[in-house]
Amino acid sequence: MTAASATPGTSQGIGHEAEEVRATLLDATQTLAQLGDEAVAERLHPIQNDLESYMARVAIVGQIKAGKSTLANCLTGRSGLLPSDINPWTSVVTRLYFDHPSGKTSGARFHFYDEAKWERLAKRGGKLGELTEGLLEDYKREELFAQVNAMRDRAKLRLGDSFERLLGKSHRFETISTEVIERYACAGDEPEERLTNPAAGRYNDITHTAELFFDRAPFGCPVCLIDTPGTNDPLLIREEVTQQNLETADYFVVVLSAHQALSESDLSLVRILRALKRNRIVAFVNRIDEINNLADDFEDLRTRVARRLRRELGGVDVPVILGSASWAASLLPEGGEVDEALVGRIADIKRNRPDIAALAPSGDTEAPDIQLASGLLELQAALSGQIFDGAATALFRPAAEDLYALAWQTAETASQPAGAPEPSVNLSPVAVKAVLNQLEEQTTTARAQLHAKAEAIWAEVAQQLQDCVLLFAEEQTEKLLDDIDGSLFTASISLDVEDLREKLKSLYSRGFGQVQHEFWVGLRALNSARTDLLDPAVAKRLPCLQVGTLSLLSVDARVSVLYRAVTLDFASNWLSTLFTRRSARVEDAIASVTDQFDEICTELLTRGTTELQEQVEKSLDRYVFDMTRLGSKLLKELDRENRAAAEETIPPQRDETHTKQAEELVERLTTLRERLEDDAEKIVINA
Repeated sequence: MTAASATPGTSQGIGHEAEEVRATLLDATQTLAQLGDEAVAERLHPIQNDLESYMARVAIVGQIKAGKSTLANCLTGRSGLLPSDINPWTSVVTRLYFDHPSGKTSGARFHFYDEAKWERLAKRGGKLGELTEGLLEDYKREELFAQVNAMRDRAKLRLGDSFERLLGKSHRFETISTEVIERYACAGDEPEERLTNPAAGRYNDITHTAELFFDRAPFGCPVCLIDTPGTNDPLLIREEVTQQNLETADYFVVVLSAHQALSESDLSLVRILRALKRNRIVAFVNRIDEINNLADDFEDLRTRVARRLRRELGGVDVPVILGSASWAASLLPEGGEVDEALVGRIADIKRNRPDIAALAPSGDTEAPDIQLASGLLELQAALSGQIFDGAATALFRPAAEDLYALAWQTAETASQPAGAPEPSVNLSPVAVKAVLNQLEEQTTTARAQLHAKAEAIWAEVAQQLQDCVLLFAEEQTEKLLDDIDGSLFTASISLDVEDLREKLKSLYSRGFGQVQHEFWVGLRALNSARTDLLDPAVAKRLPCLQVGTLSLLSVDARVSVLYRAVTLDFASNWLSTLFTRRSARVEDAIASVTDQFDEICTELLTRGTTELQEQVEKSLDRYVFDMTRLGSKLLKELDRENRAAAEETIPPQRDETHTKQAEELVERLTTLRERLEDDAEKIVINA
């Protein structure tokens, strides 16, 4: 295995922006662990675990022979890491871990199938199975079963008596070699030929996943790079393996061919990603070095691909990069030769775009032609941006909010006035208890009001969805009549409902955003009401008591259920309908589609209601918890201070160094919190 080369332009590494924020948050957890008490430590534990275990999971997907492995080698800076001419008979998913949370930075693990995993593969289990229920034709289902059984039988022939013992087990290696990878992740040209080869592909048929471990270089944050067998494969099982592993990644590089960008197979893959709510995608149109006169149609090709992807992804814009994995590979050790004239022409075209012209390796004023033309710099920048956005939504904003509150609590606890304090009527225990009771009542009232407003909005959204379904069905009446006339003896009639899905998605997403905005405004109003209620003397002792809002802003509207298969089924009564009125059959068709979409919309609304309400409840429950904890602590401090004043003694003082450290931490987290909140607030306000 080759070591990572210092690929030009990757001095900071993919994901470096996300890593800077993660490092700041981890540093904050360590500081708070030193300054805080046991209650703070308890709150810190899950936050620290999430930050320490974070990895950006990036899958490289696309058709077989699209150049996925070559591109993966370029991203890792390691030539020959994954064989670019890997035999198509392999169906193993390879995960490359760079800076794994366990600390493992070398070696490999190969995990074997057990009976449950084989059954899941054969029956299309998991989220993919739920979304595509009824879409896998019977002949393909039978073919998939047969191929899984054949793979299992080949493994038995290859491994003999060891087969049963190896099921569900793993093999581990301290170092990685090409020979080891070939033994587990590659195979012979034909299944039968493998039985004559004692080494290559020996464990391929029983291997479920290959895991290879490296240090972080050349990435800027912990990364898991996932290389998949590919789609549009003549062997159904390999495509099935790829599709079932889509759920395990958060970011996707969809590798297209410049010869036929966005073929039906590519579009099918994009639609599955959309249904799985995996919209953090970068499209890499590969092999531009093989297209004659591409310079004349360069921007036109990019625009066409971007426009089609936007339509397929429901208006989501994704970066579209035209490049060449072969050109990018020429930057690695043992790289091949390139057509410098063509490279220069493509580089000049890209320099005319300001967003690309600004890309340059550290220390250079302008990117070299080969880096611009290959698309490598664009791909690195696009992935870095998507990784930061994804991590900020799922992890950084909630963590920053929690740490900000804990830092304020710690700073307030650590800061005590010197000398014997004088008792204050404004801070009498009775007055503080009354204020805390008012705060709790205020929270209870706000909770009920927020839920009532949300319920009203959801009811309106539900009616809009229902009306949309009914209107669509009525508008399709004439089409259904024509279809029935032309398909009298057909068991089922399918209706194109893509337009309906888009309208329902738009209505639901807008309603989801309205509820989210209402919750967000309500929580911020509760913070303002708290400020108005608190006496200045009490507020000074409870400065960090506030309802968190960042976590709510990180909840996305998930619409994957909208892409469930819908069919107009007449199989049960087609013969009897020969003697009934056409209008009755149309009514049956309308009832069929409305019933299915009513069920889908109900599930959609239930999921959205639950996810937003759970987050609001979590924020309010945490607020009440902090209120109780801080109030109890304040009452104890008042009691101690009052007793000390009565006895004319000085109560125990806090460490001034701790106070300063906590206050500095609050300042750093305030800046970070504002940075993370800006974009999220804009999204909610514009909903």
